[in-house]
Amino acid sequence: ADVFALRPLANFLHLVSRIMMVHNSEDVYVWKMINASLMKIRSVMFSSSDPKLLANFDLYILRLIDPWIEQALEYFRNCATISKNQEGVSCPDSSIQFYDSILTTAGKLSHPGVVEAARALFLKGNINASNRAIVLTTVLSQPDTTRLIFDRVVEWLDKAVLEEVELILRSLGGVTNPHLFESCFVLLFNAH
Repeated sequence: ADVFALRPLANFLHLVSRIMMVHNSEDVYVWKMINASLMKIRSVMFSSSDPKLLANFDLYILRLIDPWIEQALEYFRNCATISKNQEGVSCPDSSIQFYDSILTTAGKLSHPGVVEAARALFLKGNINASNRAIVLTTVLSQPDTTRLIFDRVVEWLDKAVLEEVELILRSLGGVTNPHLFESCFVLLFNAH
């Protein structure tokens, strides 16, 4: 009965794999729909599945986006390019959205290259409106996020404008280090 119940999921994942083989990075809407579905499946698995199954599912997602990771990281590492891209000078807006989306997903799933790039930008203080969501989401969602990093982000809340506060709180909601859970809950439930 369990195998029969999982058949639609297997069919969906097979379809996703096929779509991603021919996916164009300028077709961000297809990816956003696929990504939203995969993240919903992942959230169900996170709360009710064997950690090995979740790890394999994360690897599946990372393999899907792997063909675009290097291009996305190149875009992400170069702040001058990011600024130009925001003005639409050197990269179509849909490609920027696609790269932002796959980098955020890869960061949450601990892709080593994305984590390294996000941490480097965080430590250099090289965070701006173009990369803030990716950097904070990635850095805070790692299981080894330190208290020092957590406290540094919390300090930014006092100086942040409303849009930044929302992003910071959303990123703090993705903390996975159990040693930071209590502080995170206190902060999130007491935020003004």
